[in-house]
Amino acid sequence: MWPEILQHLHPFAVPLNPAPAGIVAAFAQQGWPVAGGLPVRVVALLGSCDTVAYLECPNFPDWHAEQDPEVLEEVGRYWWCDFDLIDRTGAAAQLRMVFNEGDSDCNDGIWGAVWDRATGARVADLTSTGDSEGTVTASGPLAYVPHGLPVPVDNDTFPAFPLPCGELFYATDSEVERLIGVAVRWCSAHR
Repeated sequence: MWPEILQHLHPFAVPLNPAPAGIVAAFAQQGWPVAGGLPVRVVALLGSCDTVAYLECPNFPDWHAEQDPEVLEEVGRYWWCDFDLIDRTGAAAQLRMVFNEGDSDCNDGIWGAVWDRATGARVADLTSTGDSEGTVTASGPLAYVPHGLPVPVDNDTFPAFPLPCGELFYATDSEVERLIGVAVRWCSAHR
């Protein structure tokens, strides 16, 4: 069900619990009751690999498809993580994400995909949509009951957790899309 490359990654041995103080503070500023936990939690940093090691990645930019593998070794890196989204009812959607940080010299933004860990169904896409810009699009079945609170997304709210690309946009501006963006920031902090 999962790509072969996952067999060759080396998980990062970093503590993931409790959540980083900067991420907790960003949610608290938006009025979230953070004492009970956040609506997103990274549970495993599975590892990273060169771009050339995962050419079959969903949403791989067309402009890189014809490039020589030696060039692609210098274009960004893939980062793999498992994370959960905890909805208003307390149910956890268990997800796996891969994202490539892109390369500003290539005018890339972030790209990758998010899957349900249990079924392998793709539930979101990350696409490079401009110079240092990416877009998160919830695209598949996901049982998630929104909290209805604002999710912090701008770089000023997360000074210690910058995005690997300049900016992320959210196709429908949904809570799920924004929480995926927070997961990208959290994983990127360990690059």
